[in-house]
Amino acid sequence: MADIWLNRLTQSLGYISTHDVSDAMLKHMSNDPFSSAMSRHIWEAKYRYREGAVVRDSSIEDTWRRIATALAGLEAGTGADRQAQFYSVLEGFTFLPGGRIQAGAGTAHKATLFNCFVMGV
Repeated sequence: MADIWLNRLTQSLGYISTHDVSDAMLKHMSNDPFSSAMSRHIWEAKYRYREGAVVRDSSIEDTWRRIATALAGLEAGTGADRQAQFYSVLEGFTFLPGGRIQAGAGTAHKATLFNCFVMGV
């Protein structure tokens, strides 16, 4: 019975599969900022800051805060106001910086934050 209901709901909402509607329902019914299980997995695997077995970013909000703090720290004399501005554009995935920035900013990793390179010929 639940499968029939879910299939009808899927069709009425214009989704292709019940997996799509399950992700949409999960997001709608919770405060989870991720739009799908896959987006959560990518954050967990690539961008969530860990030092060995120690998790430093306990939430995506921690990741946004880490990035915003690191970026604001690069601008002399800007303080908390600039950090808050950076955080506000990161919050809710309004703006996504390049992967190197998400993975490296504000961490102890020895990595460049440049996302593009120009190589001589």
